[in-house]
Amino acid sequence: MNLLQLLLLVNGELLELLSLLYFVISVVFVACTSSTTYRKCGTNINYLWLDIVLVIDNTRIMQMDGVYDTIQAMFGQSVRIGAGHPDPRSTRVAIVTYNEVATVEAEFSKFKSLTALNQELEKLNATQIRIRSTRSWICEFIILVFLLQKYILTFRGLSAANNLIIAANRANDRKQYKKLIVLFTSNYSFKNQRPDVLALSIRQSGIDISTVYTGAGTTGNTAFQLKFVGNYNMNFHMQDATPIVQELQGATVSRR
Repeated sequence: MNLLQLLLLVNGELLELLSLLYFVISVVFVACTSSTTYRKCGTNINYLWLDIVLVIDNTRIMQMDGVYDTIQAMFGQSVRIGAGHPDPRSTRVAIVTYNEVATVEAEFSKFKSLTALNQELEKLNATQIRIRSTRSWICEFIILVFLLQKYILTFRGLSAANNLIIAANRANDRKQYKKLIVLFTSNYSFKNQRPDVLALSIRQSGIDISTVYTGAGTTGNTAFQLKFVGNYNMNFHMQDATPIVQELQGATVSRR
């Protein structure tokens, strides 16, 4: 190799190094000057940068044992619920229930305290108990069969939750806070609109999804299908060896 070839080789490698350095600097510059800075959720259950939508299947066939108690236990006693606190690290909670239709029981702006949230959860639980005690199983089963032939129940619940988050983001309402949907169900049925396809689109938009299978056993079809709805390692079972409350708390504080 003569001197000219050596110089050309050195200059080529130097050019590649400078190009790489320019690329790294450009990436860092864009990241540091971006108008949108996404906050980490936090590691303390009481101090989170987080908005949660609770999606609860309240069809008669849904296994409800312990669901509302579990939700209430998710939040620490010192957790800041709602917005407007001196410390902006807070958790807003919206609630969607669904059967033949999806119902927004509470928007993000409703709850200003943990006490108010717990009161609403207790009211929903009492309402569900009363409905179940007055409607016959045969009547509910007939209604459910009809609905499953025409509608996709889980899809409606997820869609309503996603719409709440989209509306908040469009209004620039805590847009930088992490968003999490927690779905409680023991059913997974669809006809034309697949919940897992919708869930993938939701997750790709930056919204995390956690599922809680409330039925019996861990090898059923629903438990398996819910794994394609929630984020990886965020699909739980009410009867897991690890207490479900601990799992859900881990899901809320680990969101990035």
